[in-house]
Amino acid sequence: QQVAQKFLGQVNIMNAAEKNDINSMIEILKLMDDCENVLKFIGTLQDGGSLYMVTQWCENGNLEDYLRNAPANLDWSIKLNIATGIANGLVFCHDREVLHHDLRSHNILLDDRLCPKLSGFQLSRFQIASSKNRRPEHLGYYPPEKFVDIEQPYRAPGDIYSFGVLLWEIAYQEKPMKDKSNKDIIQLVSDGGRPESTKKIEIIEGYEKIMKKAWRQEPNKRPKADKVYEKLLKLSNERGLTSPTIPRENSASELLPCLGEGVPDIEEIKQLHRARRYEEAFAKFTKLAESGNAEAFHYIGLYYEEGLCVEANEATAMDYYRKAADLDHAESACKYSELGLRRSFKYMEKAANAGNAPSITKYQMMKESGLFRSDSDLGTGPNDVHQTGNPTLLED
Repeated sequence: QQVAQKFLGQVNIMNAAEKNDINSMIEILKLMDDCENVLKFIGTLQDGGSLYMVTQWCENGNLEDYLRNAPANLDWSIKLNIATGIANGLVFCHDREVLHHDLRSHNILLDDRLCPKLSGFQLSRFQIASSKNRRPEHLGYYPPEKFVDIEQPYRAPGDIYSFGVLLWEIAYQEKPMKDKSNKDIIQLVSDGGRPESTKKIEIIEGYEKIMKKAWRQEPNKRPKADKVYEKLLKLSNERGLTSPTIPRENSASELLPCLGEGVPDIEEIKQLHRARRYEEAFAKFTKLAESGNAEAFHYIGLYYEEGLCVEANEATAMDYYRKAADLDHAESACKYSELGLRRSFKYMEKAANAGNAPSITKYQMMKESGLFRSDSDLGTGPNDVHQTGNPTLLED
């Protein structure tokens, strides 16, 4: 049997709150064991002080990647059956008074039949403990009422709102609000705005109505999970879109099991990095980068920038930061820009030292901006420009 593993942390450095969170997540997953649309929990594994959660293996990965890599106009029979399966999983959770808190495409896994499985229960809580005020990382799916008042308890309508956004994503095969900052998302959603696309697609009749009811601004006007599920199921039956799942081209035997093999876990590698086990971490970051992981690209860039177990190479560092930035990794975008500015200043200085008049003016402007400095002081006039050391950006 193929299984998947998720790194949960180093047992010896976990605090009481982290242990309680893990126990709560495991308790929830055990409660969900009978639902076909919730990721099956198998157990936990401890290896060398590292704690892992072991779950069923899902051949088709997460829904986010599947939607991006699938044909541009995915058949509606597939879209609708995925949406209906997610709704069924949500009904199962809410019937047991479990709130997901982080419902998004990355947390939906697809097995070999494209049957959706709810995962990512790290933020999930029982209804009675719903006052936990931890905001998820991705705000494009977050309900507007929590932007207005973060202190108010998270309730079931919050999950319904997230599901409405997920319905939009399934329809358009785009990440919602992908080009907007968290600040812009908060403002837009608080004002009643929702995801938009420049794509022109045909949405089947009735689907959009379900979606828009789910993401209504007022929480008490959103339908309950069972009503959403019933509407989607009825829509499937009415249109004859009932061939639920499509076999994957790759057989399970072609896939590597995750337990002890396969793609490394990013959190485990970051633990190695923090422990200054740089050679081990670098090897694992390099392996993970083969799958196109933005965080892995970022750390490889950092290793080349700072010369951690590899020879420092600014050009190589910039190349990896650029790859991560192109995958919407914000810190890498900042790093890439910073190194670019340093390089710009360096060559502007060279041109000024060579006596190029326009460069002298621009060089002095850059110096006077306060953003740059050199290893030695410079004069202020064209005839006072001298060769200096490597420029660096001033830190805040």
